[in-house]
Amino acid sequence: MRDSTLDSYRQFRAARPRRCNAGESCRRPILGAPADRSKRLLATEVLVCNTAARTNIRDQAFHQLASVMQMGRREGMHTMDSQLLTLYEAGEITYDTALTHANDAKHFRALVEKGRQDSSSVEA
Repeated sequence: MRDSTLDSYRQFRAARPRRCNAGESCRRPILGAPADRSKRLLATEVLVCNTAARTNIRDQAFHQLASVMQMGRREGMHTMDSQLLTLYEAGEITYDTALTHANDAKHFRALVEKGRQDSSSVEA
């Protein structure tokens, strides 16, 4: 089992682009500036290597991995944008910091707006 996991990882490392091109999203942990500036926070993306992830990696369909992470919440996966939203809603980071580090700023704004609408409907 361990050898097949390592082989899958090695294949993923060999197949993925080495660096990001202009306009392309780089997936990496971000140390964000918290709202109170007295500490640093880590926001991450988690991809569990399930069947869907393996298939997309094997087929070099890296652009579909974000969808796999969104669908894999029950398995512990999450995207950078969802992690930033969680930190923002908890008051740990500012909106500007979250928006700066979001992979898709337009999608992140939509998530924040949806959260505001959901909270206002609960209060009503």
